[in-house]
Amino acid sequence: MRNRFDQLGKELGLRALEPLGVRDRTTAQHALNAETLYADLRHEPDPAFAAERAELGLLGELTSHDCLLELHSEPPGPDELRACLAKQLTYWHQRTRDARSTGTRPVLPHLWLISAGTPRRLLAELPFHATRRGIYRFGGDILRLGLVVATELPTNRSTLLVRLMAGGPLLLRAVHEVAILSTVDPVRRLAEPILLQFARTFHNVAPTELDAGEQEVMMKFYNSFDEMREDGRAAGLVEGRAQGHREVLRRQLCLKFGELSAEVEQRLASASPEDLERFSERILFADSIVAVFA
Repeated sequence: MRNRFDQLGKELGLRALEPLGVRDRTTAQHALNAETLYADLRHEPDPAFAAERAELGLLGELTSHDCLLELHSEPPGPDELRACLAKQLTYWHQRTRDARSTGTRPVLPHLWLISAGTPRRLLAELPFHATRRGIYRFGGDILRLGLVVATELPTNRSTLLVRLMAGGPLLLRAVHEVAILSTVDPVRRLAEPILLQFARTFHNVAPTELDAGEQEVMMKFYNSFDEMREDGRAAGLVEGRAQGHREVLRRQLCLKFGELSAEVEQRLASASPEDLERFSERILFADSIVAVFA
């Protein structure tokens, strides 16, 4: 099951980070030596895209430096950690060789382990320290090792891409969170087509190719995705009606009171459908903008 969810996570990460990195320096399944070491994701950020990277929330924050990302839909153990450290050091050696030709000093890339669940043995036996909720560091600037436990992250837009990439059981809830984002939100525009392709792919997988646990999770995921699309369509209709109501109210305010201040524009932009209804009733009798928004 891990490989299926990891593939989704890699695709999400690649599509999110590739436009924001140094050209050809963001890759999935990046070969780290001539044998069998591959990093799930390698990213070298382009400083010119700092603002766009910030739109990705926590994912953008984690990848603001040269880094490797390793995805674990099941909590990693000691063997997985050792394998990831081997990838990080191998990549550092690659960068060291490259740096010799330019006379620059190689910098150890950050290594982020993104885990759907809590790797209890690692946290019990190694001196990881929590920097904030769901994020742990180990080895300081010498190792630059970070651990993200997706189940411990705050459930908000900022962490959504990372939780989607972690996969596993978290995916079902995160799919619904994608649906309630605005249709123009960068996170939704990035994630939705990838989730759709993922759903289509595994809907056509023969049941004999999945074990019982995979069948259950994939069926729930496919059903959740259908519900997400229905919820998204309904949310889009509500959003569209509210936006139309907002524009009508703006015109009425301008006609009655003149040019609107930035503060009034902000009130309109953040108003809920219920607020808009209330403001529309008040404008009929109000003698000032203050009275409309009181």
